[in-house]
Amino acid sequence: MPEGGEVVLVPQDAVQRAKVAQSTLLFYWTNMAALAQRVVRCCQAGTVELGAIRWNRFPDGTPKLFIENVEGVWNRDVVFIADFQDTDSVFEQISVLMSFSQYSARSLMVVLPYFPTGTMERVDMEGDVATAHTLARILSAIPQCAGCGPSRLLVYDIHALQERFYFGDSVIPLLDTAVPLLRWRLEQFERELQAEIGEDAHRPRIVLAYPDEGARKRFATYLRDYDVIVCSKRRQGNERIVIIKEGSPTDCHVVIV
Repeated sequence: MPEGGEVVLVPQDAVQRAKVAQSTLLFYWTNMAALAQRVVRCCQAGTVELGAIRWNRFPDGTPKLFIENVEGVWNRDVVFIADFQDTDSVFEQISVLMSFSQYSARSLMVVLPYFPTGTMERVDMEGDVATAHTLARILSAIPQCAGCGPSRLLVYDIHALQERFYFGDSVIPLLDTAVPLLRWRLEQFERELQAEIGEDAHRPRIVLAYPDEGARKRFATYLRDYDVIVCSKRRQGNERIVIIKEGSPTDCHVVIV
């Protein structure tokens, strides 16, 4: 109670708006619907709310987009699960991402499980176009939010760590990895193999195969417990032939990383 004994009544709708503003609003590209729904189920009740977007097109094929209940974006933490593997959908998703700050979102996080142009991150000869840099510049054009400033971009296992420096100051790249999940699955796989051959048999030998030297440099430090096979690609005319540069798969269970 304030000084002087005065009672201040807070309107019920204001209380409700405050509760809603504390929850995160989760949007998603169409083929990420199942993942978004699973995220909501895994989170504490009331902490994440699914948002809805109409991904339609005009008769001429241009996007016709609509954010349902857009007033609910105001002063909310917004998360968008994106998927850029289909380049035809990138413009639509970028259009939505650029609109959230205009609708007064407090913060924006973009979850991009796969950075599709990551393997084209350098120029080996004049005329090459580093499309990883291009996509990073496009994402860097997402406006900052009034509440928390730069948007955050969460990417899993980007091809090269130096690609974080391709982004501008208006976004903060968060480079995460699924290697702990891979390690868990490898240990589970080893237990399954041991159960098949019997506990008294020799320990099954699992070998990790890297498609090239770059893949080994990128991930071998996380997986030092396993023997490795390193492959190399050789061009013969228009064909690429994969050869084993190091290691041997003989009598091994091979997992390609």
